[in-house]
Amino acid sequence: MPAKFRVCDANGNSIGSAGVVNDFRITQIVAGIVVNTTNELVDSTTPDSAFRFDPSGGQWIYNISTKNYNAGSTYFFRVFLNDGTNIDFDFGLK
Repeated sequence: MPAKFRVCDANGNSIGSAGVVNDFRITQIVAGIVVNTTNELVDSTTPDSAFRFDPSGGQWIYNISTKNYNAGSTYFFRVFLNDGTNIDFDFGLK
């Protein structure tokens, strides 16, 4: 499953320079009413475990491997950017 996002400057121009993305982690897993806080690296479907920049789309892409994720659970992710901000998102598996 691809995670995609854009990082833009004050003028709305996409930023694709190296070092924009510092880290990518699973921060929480919710299975039913059980909440597990974690700080795990995110597995990739490609040998490279880093975000890559797609200049044609002006976006950062990471191919998340879900092979070890459980159906019925929701996974919460955090992308850490070099300016100290974060991008949070989550998804669940049926």
